[in-house]
Amino acid sequence: MRTPVGVALVDRRRGRRLGRTVLAVAIAALGAIALGAFALDDRSLAGLVAIAALGAFQTCAVRRPPPPAVVLGAPQVAAGLTIVLVTALGVLAP
Repeated sequence: MRTPVGVALVDRRRGRRLGRTVLAVAIAALGAIALGAFALDDRSLAGLVAIAALGAFQTCAVRRPPPPAVVLGAPQVAAGLTIVLVTALGVLAP
């Protein structure tokens, strides 16, 4: 079974571009997740900002040719851990 990320990488390598609808849905999903977290606990504002920044970066980055999957994994893990760290620091801040 192929994952959505794998399908997107193959499509990009074949020269297909992601449609505006796909990008709009991805941005809406990120926004819904971030706002849901903020609604549950208003101390997660730092996490909301981090998720929004990552979403903006990913939207711009998706327009460039994709790197090999091995190279792509490390920055994605780093981005995820950064969001966790920023959210934790924001929640634990006095």
